[in-house]
Amino acid sequence: MVPRAAERADALVAGARAACLGLHRFDAKRLFAALGRLGMTGTAYDDWGTTMEEVPASELFQNGAALAKACAGEDLRAIAISLGLLAQVAPEEAYALVQSALPLDTTHFAPNYLEAYIQRALHSVIDRVQEGAPADAVEKDFVAGKLRPEAIPSALAARIPVEALGAAASGPALGYLHHDEAKIFLQKHPVWSDLAGLTRLLDLVGDGTSHAASAFSSVLFDRLGQERHGPSIEVALRLRAAHAGKVAGVASLIGASAFQHLLLLRHAPTLEAELAQLTARAAKVKAFDGHHTIPELRGPIAAGFALGPETASARFASWFAPKAVASARGAKVAHDILRGGQGIVTDHDGTKLNAPLGAFLDADPGWLALLEPLRGHALLGKLVKSILGGPAKEPAAKKPAPKKKAASKKKAAPKKTTKRR
Repeated sequence: MVPRAAERADALVAGARAACLGLHRFDAKRLFAALGRLGMTGTAYDDWGTTMEEVPASELFQNGAALAKACAGEDLRAIAISLGLLAQVAPEEAYALVQSALPLDTTHFAPNYLEAYIQRALHSVIDRVQEGAPADAVEKDFVAGKLRPEAIPSALAARIPVEALGAAASGPALGYLHHDEAKIFLQKHPVWSDLAGLTRLLDLVGDGTSHAASAFSSVLFDRLGQERHGPSIEVALRLRAAHAGKVAGVASLIGASAFQHLLLLRHAPTLEAELAQLTARAAKVKAFDGHHTIPELRGPIAAGFALGPETASARFASWFAPKAVASARGAKVAHDILRGGQGIVTDHDGTKLNAPLGAFLDADPGWLALLEPLRGHALLGKLVKSILGGPAKEPAAKKPAPKKKAASKKKAAPKKTTKRR
């Protein structure tokens, strides 16, 4: 069971005190030199132990002797940096002291708490601490949830086998894990360049119900999709079937990621089966909404485009027939098809959400002829005009025959006038 924050805090302080007392075994000058190498900040305290200010750690003590004296007396300043110092001179011992306090997390405490400063000092040398761990301790502590994946150095990440990654990510041990944190860890691990290994890992974590399982699955689907790794299709099909019908929770997220993966790799049987659902789902549409797309329609529409963007207009043509768009329900389906082709999920008052697979309309010139008659449609006209652009194309009118010029009248000769003398 992962220790609670309070338990980790107690363990962290206890470990720091033990390190503080144990540092007297090392040469004071060596410790002081290590303190300068840390490059971290420490906290200057007054006599009451309240925070004064942040200063460079090497400025807290005048010399090695002052540091050794502070450690022997368990000075608050020395306690705050002792684990970091011990990691410099004896990383394996430092790792043993902080095991019960892992994973390290600076968010548990307010800035003026001693635990926060100990954690901060240790974070500056956490790589050294973890490198000092016994070979089997890293895997064991990772599976137990004691190590934050994104904070593990590459050298240690390589010690964790794929099976152990799957076991840890599938269960609750890793707690809440964000997509980016899972990606940072996987990029450090040798499996990142092994597509077969990534596919095996996806198979291991895809049945999990934890946030970590969702995060790892999302990263793995992205990576395998970018590489267009065909063997991953089998795993995606299995996971989609396993999570079918789930509309909430981690299972629904993994199932949705599996479907997006099959869309990206254009798995024809899946796409055809999904597109066939459009008619039944369209029958449940209740009203027209020109700002949002209906979630239940997005899958079949995306499948229709993924089957071949260059021929999509023919595939969707029946939904744009005059009879089909005569009702608000039919116009809504046509609207969502066009939005799906544009790669847009929502467009409302400046808020625009894009679909994950991008836009497709430009790949098929057939949309121009299909949409031209709908320029004046009461519900679809505005969207159609924004897609087609420019004024309506009207047939060229016949030029009228030029009018015959009327015969010009001869100007009368000016009357001659005689000047009187």
